[in-house]
Amino acid sequence: MGKFNTGVLDQHTACIDYVDTNVYTLCMNTTTIQKWGNSYAVRLPRVVMRNLNLRAGNAVEIREASQGTTLSIIPAHRHAASLNEMIAGITKKNQHSVVDWGGAVGREVW
Repeated sequence: MGKFNTGVLDQHTACIDYVDTNVYTLCMNTTTIQKWGNSYAVRLPRVVMRNLNLRAGNAVEIREASQGTTLSIIPAHRHAASLNEMIAGITKKNQHSVVDWGGAVGREVW
């Protein structure tokens, strides 16, 4: 299985790298980095997009290993519903009653 490294502190942030020794794909996909305006882009094969349930416009995280030898593209966490959609789902039936947390303790203000 994988092995955890100790935290690595660089000039920007402290992070913990996860070294994964498992292989998750049956074949390796090779692609080319392309110039796109002032940035660079990586084209993802259709099968990868389908397997990860990604579509154009989805947010992804790009992570670089501390040694700079590995680049990971990870689907960003997506909420199933927006805050407005969740608030619209509040009804008298699913709303809980008021909770009494007791009096103030210490310097809390109620």
